[in-house]
Amino acid sequence: MERRKEMKMNHAAPRISVIIPVYNSGKYLARCLDGMEAQTFSEFEVLVVDDKSTDDSREIVKSYQARDPRINLIALDVNVGSGIARNAGIDRARGEYLSFIDCDDTVSPNFLEELYKSAKKSEADIAKCTCMDIKNGICSLASRPSAVKARLDSGKDILHSLYISEHWSMIYKRSFLEEHHIRYGEARVSHDSVFLFKVRYFAKSFEPAENAVYYYHQNEGSAVHTFTEKRFFNSLQSVSEMVDFINEVDPFSEPLLKSLSGYLSRQIPVYSYMCVQDGLREHAAAFAQRVCAILSKLKNIDALIELDYSVRVLMQSRAAEVFSPGGRVVGVDNNLPWRLEAFRRLAEHLDSDRAQKEAGISFLISSLKTVSDALETYEELDDPEADKRRFYGELRSILLNLNCRPLFLEKGGIAARALLEYGANLFLKLNRKDDVQYLCHTHELLKRTLDIIEAHPQASPEYRKYARKLADSLLSQVTEAREQLPELAADITFRLFDQLKRLNALR
Repeated sequence: MERRKEMKMNHAAPRISVIIPVYNSGKYLARCLDGMEAQTFSEFEVLVVDDKSTDDSREIVKSYQARDPRINLIALDVNVGSGIARNAGIDRARGEYLSFIDCDDTVSPNFLEELYKSAKKSEADIAKCTCMDIKNGICSLASRPSAVKARLDSGKDILHSLYISEHWSMIYKRSFLEEHHIRYGEARVSHDSVFLFKVRYFAKSFEPAENAVYYYHQNEGSAVHTFTEKRFFNSLQSVSEMVDFINEVDPFSEPLLKSLSGYLSRQIPVYSYMCVQDGLREHAAAFAQRVCAILSKLKNIDALIELDYSVRVLMQSRAAEVFSPGGRVVGVDNNLPWRLEAFRRLAEHLDSDRAQKEAGISFLISSLKTVSDALETYEELDDPEADKRRFYGELRSILLNLNCRPLFLEKGGIAARALLEYGANLFLKLNRKDDVQYLCHTHELLKRTLDIIEAHPQASPEYRKYARKLADSLLSQVTEAREQLPELAADITFRLFDQLKRLNALR
């Protein structure tokens, strides 16, 4: 009777709310709830959120609820996925701190006690325990909170120090989550990444709980080990939610952009995997295009420099045909049209009101150079001449559109002119009628480039690189022209020496 009375009292004022989403998990549920009842810490409530299970999960919860008032069932009428189910638990929670446990995992008996004790030392926003992976009966260390603490002590912020996806190995102050409106993402997969993305950004304090342990059981039949087209596209919904969050709180936050870049790097092998798997290969192009469409929402053009993954994937989106035995994309035939498409998308984004012009133009220069480098391969392909001419026309159209935008030129300054000069040279190179025209044009372009650099000491470093490339190209052209065009070659060589003196003086 006394024990029952004590549990009722604790149930009325829980220190910790443990939220456990459940969907057809009757096989593991009793083991998880037994672990809760075995806790050395008693002042908690368990909120089991049943996501419209079709097995005996609800009956199992009800049997535990009948004997332990700290265990509560939240029965959802519609299957919504574990992220939204966890959010339902947050809305009902009354604890000072919240813990999220997966129903097929287990924890040490001192799990809640050690985490709460550590968090209360400094009223920390979050406290983390040791995490162990269990696969095929073998237990291995996944992470230690002391490693996170060491990075924090060395001066790194929480955003970078806590770059992990183990949302279940921590407890979170409920007032902290409510203050910043932090919830799990709405996608059926990767929703925890959205949650942690926000937690890491807002958290100001962290405490380790080394002695408490969370045991993550890797079950082969679980959702995280199911690879389907639907699952992969759902993960991109989480990317979209991260982009929306960045736009809302700080479009120019370097740490946030780096965090997003790190998350996106995990999508690269996903794309490669889709390209080589029967049943998924046909969806690979749409996956890549979806990534690019999501990232085009970013308000900060600088992000395209950090997140150029989207551009690289777009290059390969419809032409990834060469694969290694291991399944990775190792080469792409004729990807130049997709490089051009990425260049066009960047140009359009750069012209939008939300773009940061100067930084974006520097990246656009780099993108155009990528197009230029790809031309050497493109010229060797057996494509019809009409296809090549179409490509030339598209490139010219993009460059001319940039050239007629006064605001673009004004905001971009010297870097914009460098881009347009480079583009003009590239276009003439593609369409040159004879070596004489090309040789004279290259020399004239080098002269104009040097004139602008000397007139503008603060010129973009990209402009100097471009001038050096022009000089090297001109020297090579002159050498090749000496036999067929000796007089012209001699004249250009004499002028080139003068240009090289000017160029060397700029170092």
